[in-house]
Amino acid sequence: MIYVLSGLLAGLYAAMVIGFWRDVRCFGKWKETVGREVHMFAMDGVSIYTALMVAYFAANDWYGFTLPLFSQGQLMSWQATLLAVACAVTSLSIGYFNGRERFLTPTYAGRREATLRFLASRQIIEAAEVAHALKVMQQHEARQAAGRTIEDEAREVGK
Repeated sequence: MIYVLSGLLAGLYAAMVIGFWRDVRCFGKWKETVGREVHMFAMDGVSIYTALMVAYFAANDWYGFTLPLFSQGQLMSWQATLLAVACAVTSLSIGYFNGRERFLTPTYAGRREATLRFLASRQIIEAAEVAHALKVMQQHEARQAAGRTIEDEAREVGK
């Protein structure tokens, strides 16, 4: 029963994360979003991996399934249960700290709205950064131009 509950909680969160990134791709902003939000993408990947590990530990306990990567063999039941719960808690805590405002309404429409809100906020932040950079550049050019005034009657001097 613990495996089912842990798996459902971690699986629902993993489905929301996968849906979010699928929506980003559907909106045509995949490359620029993954390029700028590498940390968030990586942490979502870790969260999905730990959610999948819940299913692995359940399969290890119920059916004796092991991967060649983990050559230790079948775990005892209490070990598999403890590791599954730890993976579920890890997946949910990464999800809480990594995607607080992305998953306020866990419905199909709410997820798409959160994706649009996320993309719009990134564009607003980028526009503010560009506006600030232009303002600083104009101030710098104005300071340089003020220091280099050329008089009307000035003559060129040859070397």
